[in-house]
Amino acid sequence: MILRGRSLRGAVLTRADLRRADLTGADLSGAILSGADLRGATLDGATLRAARLQDARLEGAALAGADLQGAVLDGARLQRATLDHAVLDGASFRRANLRGASADTSRGIAAGFDDTNLAAADFRDAVLPAAIFADADARGAVFAGAELSAADLATARLDGADLADAGLWRARGPNHAVHGAVPTLAGR
Repeated sequence: MILRGRSLRGAVLTRADLRRADLTGADLSGAILSGADLRGATLDGATLRAARLQDARLEGAALAGADLQGAVLDGARLQRATLDHAVLDGASFRRANLRGASADTSRGIAAGFDDTNLAAADFRDAVLPAAIFADADARGAVFAGAELSAADLATARLDGADLADAGLWRARGPNHAVHGAVPTLAGR
């Protein structure tokens, strides 16, 4: 299905089958995609501001450069999804699965990753100030060079995570404030 560049603002696509759909550059602002199947879909450069994607299936989806500001992806499955250069400001990924996802150079001011599976995810050079990682599983995740100032990592599982050169000013880590790439947090 090719919906490249289309305006689907506010569309109700609950449980829609959009597997492998081409939604490159589409405007899905405010769309309701709860439970939708977007496995392998291409949403590069798409606008998904305030979209509702709870429990959506986005395994292997391409969301490079997508605008997900204020989007709700609680319980979504994003294993191996590509979110490089995406805007995630205020987005919620509570209980989502981003195992092995790539979000290089993404931006997510105050993004919520509560109880999220981020194992082996790549957030290299991402800008995630004030992001919340409460109870997140970030074992083996890469945050090298990421900006995590004022982020809450206090209850995140970070065994084997790479925090080399990460900006951790005023970030909260396990049982203490994090002032730099603390070797024990990086699992070294």
